[in-house]
Amino acid sequence: MNILLVSSDNNKTSGAFLSLVELAVNLETRYGHKVFVILPKPGDGIFLLENHHINYKIVPTLSWIVYKNVSIKSIVKYCIKGIGLLLNIISILYLCFFIHKHKIDIVHNNTIFTYIGAVASKIMRKPLVWHIREDIENAFKSKLFNNRLGYKLINSSNCIIFVSNYIQSRYTRHIDNTKYVVIYDGIDTSFYKVRPILTNDLVNIAVIGHLNQNKNQIELIETLHTLISKRVTNFHLYIIGDGELRSELEEYVKNHNMDSYVSFYGRRSDLYAILDTIDIVVSCSKSEAFGRTLIEAMLHGCLVISSVSENNASDEIIESGVNGLLYPLGDMRKLEYLLESILYNPQNQKYTAYAKKGQNSAFSRFTMNKTVENIQLVYSRLIRDIYKYE
Repeated sequence: MNILLVSSDNNKTSGAFLSLVELAVNLETRYGHKVFVILPKPGDGIFLLENHHINYKIVPTLSWIVYKNVSIKSIVKYCIKGIGLLLNIISILYLCFFIHKHKIDIVHNNTIFTYIGAVASKIMRKPLVWHIREDIENAFKSKLFNNRLGYKLINSSNCIIFVSNYIQSRYTRHIDNTKYVVIYDGIDTSFYKVRPILTNDLVNIAVIGHLNQNKNQIELIETLHTLISKRVTNFHLYIIGDGELRSELEEYVKNHNMDSYVSFYGRRSDLYAILDTIDIVVSCSKSEAFGRTLIEAMLHGCLVISSVSENNASDEIIESGVNGLLYPLGDMRKLEYLLESILYNPQNQKYTAYAKKGQNSAFSRFTMNKTVENIQLVYSRLIRDIYKYE
């Protein structure tokens, strides 16, 4: 089969983009499909595609996502966005030509942020798979440019793939419940590594992700500051990622004399090497569609601690006190208690047991092999159904 994967970004550290690249590689190497990737703009994600010899084409595209807030500024932006979306017509027409030229069998939209592949698939009468990875309302405070028409288009898909039960639940009122399937994102098994953790008194902790309000890194930093005030200081925090809150977080660390306890690593593509030195990975996200970094950390043998809330899929990955630890989002006393307990006795074998069970569960449930197998089943069913009715 010839598969067209339509991306909404071109960022080599984006979870959605990494999932797309890994899917493309596996579809070609394991199933012999020919994969083409459509990118909306130039970016460093191209290097990943080129390294794996995946065909790609940059087709300039504007996202159809807009902010929900109502203000004069947002109304002006909404109007500008509407004019900009008209330019996507050119991109859609080009995609129709591309689909015809390369004899595309299935169009696969990689996120809810892009729609041009969907429109082109309808025009060319090709099966459409739509991946929904984001909670746009809670995590991004956004919506589709036109919800009624947008969800009508999404529901015209032959299959809609959600990356977690939590994400599926966020779209219940919008999505046809006869067309969806939940397929967890898979992580490359190269992250799997058996190694010792928590062997020293100094515990290395990491928080990974874009530095923004949703990822909520400040909750961990403030909790660690409280521990320092209690003279619990046998840790070092590595903040991996970049974003609009970096300067604010750096200022907090400096103003609270935490420079010797916290390092900012910025945006990195060598996460595997960094995790080699990490004992604990913490996620404090307010909204998390899935939890790719948690899975990567678990596969690499780290103990994971995550916030949990109604807007978070972490409890689909972690069973607290079995393969990791959970705390209620915003409950900094609980997070403090968990961290203090570990730092008081890092060599306690129950923590390494949690990490080992986490590694085993991640390997059995969340590898790319399993994800690709499930997506291949979706593709096969769609093609079989087409031939059945011809």
